[in-house]
Amino acid sequence: VEITPEGPSTAGFEHTLICRVTSAENLVSSPDVVWMNGLDSGDAITVGQAVTEGSVTTRNLTFNPLRTSHGGMYTCMVAINIPAASVAVMNDASTTVNVQIVPIT
Repeated sequence: VEITPEGPSTAGFEHTLICRVTSAENLVSSPDVVWMNGLDSGDAITVGQAVTEGSVTTRNLTFNPLRTSHGGMYTCMVAINIPAASVAVMNDASTTVNVQIVPIT
């Protein structure tokens, strides 16, 4: 699980967090990818659908515009169900959004 920021983390601009998961291509189902807000797996955030291309699944969390209230910890939680083995594999990655404020001069 990898999180990549895209765009400035400046209030008033668009900022996107991209969660990228690489898994085996022959899975029966794509990984479930969920964005969470806060520490200790806080509140789930409803965002667009995850997109799977080959072995890579991505789910974006976009702030447009980014506001100071958006600052904080964000976690991308991933669950991969493997029915043949009767197991579920879970993993996550976290990042902190530090919102910058540009002074008006």
